[in-house]
Amino acid sequence: MAIILVLFCVIGIIAYFLVFKQKHRLVSNVASYRANPQTVEIFYLPHPPAEAIVRKVEPIIAEFPKFTVKEFSFDDPQAKSLIDKYNLTEHMPIAIFIDGKDVFTLGDKSIELKNFPKDDAFAPSYEGGWSYENLRAILKTLN
Repeated sequence: MAIILVLFCVIGIIAYFLVFKQKHRLVSNVASYRANPQTVEIFYLPHPPAEAIVRKVEPIIAEFPKFTVKEFSFDDPQAKSLIDKYNLTEHMPIAIFIDGKDVFTLGDKSIELKNFPKDDAFAPSYEGGWSYENLRAILKTLN
């Protein structure tokens, strides 16, 4: 009977350390994930008006050093897999994804980071529903 009791105690102690170790590993993974830089992916048409917007967006993102920026021309064959991943099938000058998302909520408004920003559209038909300040506010909330 004593041997069975000792055996259960040993198994209990081993189980406790295994669970504790696993929990510690999960916490470490979450901490390292949050410590990793977040990614901003900018897709753009290789034309001066769209490229000008990218140049205006870069310093805004640079205000938040936690974010890594990756830029892709829609014409770049190496960007094809990402363009497919994000289902970017319609014609647009700019699309910005932050950690894989392009739609965000600010207050009670839904902001989609596609097309030209409000009040800075080369072609009014491609004016989007976002502004530079919206982008800054989104990055600030995610920072």
